[in-house]
Amino acid sequence: MLTNYSQEQFWLQYRDLPDEVKDLLWDENLTDLFFYLVREYNIPDKVYTFSQITDYVIMGLIPVQKYRETLQVELGLPETTARQLAYEVRDKLFVKIGDYLRKTHNIPRAAEEDVGTQS
Repeated sequence: MLTNYSQEQFWLQYRDLPDEVKDLLWDENLTDLFFYLVREYNIPDKVYTFSQITDYVIMGLIPVQKYRETLQVELGLPETTARQLAYEVRDKLFVKIGDYLRKTHNIPRAAEEDVGTQS
């Protein structure tokens, strides 16, 4: 079950994010990407949950190593579909902040290709 953090918890975590990550979270292109992907994967009614999961990973509230599994469980996707979606997010979004995600989630550089697709 996806944890719903209080506004206070959210903003405390947000406050410590690097500016580039804050900018990304508010970027109009991120919203466009979320809407594109939920249409592409035929889960348009789950855009809020999908964006929340992805934002929580970016903010360090959900371990990036649990991203695929969380997508699968929370969005009700088959494992292969959740893996494909995680790969697509990795390639279109996570790669932009790879250094930050590796640092936040303690991922060695050699594991970069698996960011967000493990579990």
